[in-house]
Amino acid sequence: ALPDEEITDKAVICKNEDLKLGDVSVEDHTIEWFADINKAVELNPDIAKYYMARGAVKLMLNNFMGAFEDVNRAIELDENNSVYYVSRANIKLILKSYNSALSDYNKAIKLDPENPSYYILRADFKYHFGDYEGSLKDYNNAIRLDPENPEYYILRAPIRQGFGDIEGCLADYDKAISL
Repeated sequence: ALPDEEITDKAVICKNEDLKLGDVSVEDHTIEWFADINKAVELNPDIAKYYMARGAVKLMLNNFMGAFEDVNRAIELDENNSVYYVSRANIKLILKSYNSALSDYNKAIKLDPENPSYYILRADFKYHFGDYEGSLKDYNNAIRLDPENPEYYILRAPIRQGFGDIEGCLADYDKAISL
């Protein structure tokens, strides 16, 4: 389950200075833009892309729960947008809601099964959690959809090596180099 605690913005805004956020410096116009997005949400509460935009700013400000809530609202308004599910999955990873993140990656792939990036994201997720067979299948799908992307071969190579497929591993590196 997601944590119930509210994570607040860590930003300190000083007049005529940059917004300071840890080691990150965000220009003042970001806050102005954030105010504009808030106004857009207020005036148009049924437009999903405004919630997504506001969620992106909240994410940048480390307001993870706020970003999560805005992305949830965007999904409520447009449940067939695969990008929204990927965004929510990424936030869920930050919040350590791993099973739920995987469900969102699965939903994104169901909505847009021809997007190789979604398979890569899910493959990376599966690899991180020890599902090497599932990870290999997702890398294979990404390569099937975009065989000219060298990065996909580089990502798949160590998985093949781990299964003892040294020839396949080397073939992946060779293919990546040739592209």
